[in-house]
Parts: sequence; C-alpha cells; structure tokens
Amino acid sequence: MDDSNIRAGAELYRSTCAQCHGAPGETLSPVGQGILPLAPKLLSATRRNNPPIMFWVIKNGVKMTAMPAFGKTWDDKQIWQMTAFLNKGRGISVKDYAALSAGAGAAK
Repeated sequence: MDDSNIRAGAELYRSTCAQCHGAPGETLSPVGQGILPLAPKLLSATRRNNPPIMFWVIKNGVKMTAMPAFGKTWDDKQIWQMTAFLNKGRGISVKDYAALSAGAGAAK
C-alpha cells in the first residue's frame, strides 16, 4: 500500500468508480443517482473498507446490484491498487482527492 499504488488506485477510482460511488466535492452523476439501491459512498470517513473484503468485491462484483465484477477486465495488481486507495482515502478532503487522482484528468 505504497504511495504509487495509492495514486494509481485514486486515478482508477476517478475514471471508473466516482460516477456511481461519488467523490469529494463532486455532484453524484445521474447514473449514480439512479442506482437502486444507491451505491455506498466509499470515501466516507466512517467506511471501514477492509482491504481483503474490498479486493473480493471489486474482483467478483455483487450479485443483484449495479456493482460489476472487475476481475475480468482488471488484473490483480489494479484491484489491489484500488483497494489501497479505498483504505487510505476514507475521509479524504476535496483538495487531497483532486491532487491524488490528477493523473486521470482532475484539475491541478
């Protein structure tokens, strides 16, 4: 869970997950607003984001929800990078999120 993996996970989050799970300082997309049940706010300060559980959920998805299985399109390294970011990113500020995920097109 080093800084380079956390940054890579933040970039993946911005490009792939923020649409449904939201991001600090950003309005939830229309897609995210339309999901029922609503996707959890993964960057909330109160989330636990247990790394082994998050890895499994990201890799395998959640049946009967809008959470897809990324294990067919992402390798394990990418999934662990996302897991590292979700663990580190709980309660992240708007400024820190923008800086960390900047590689995916965030404003600098």
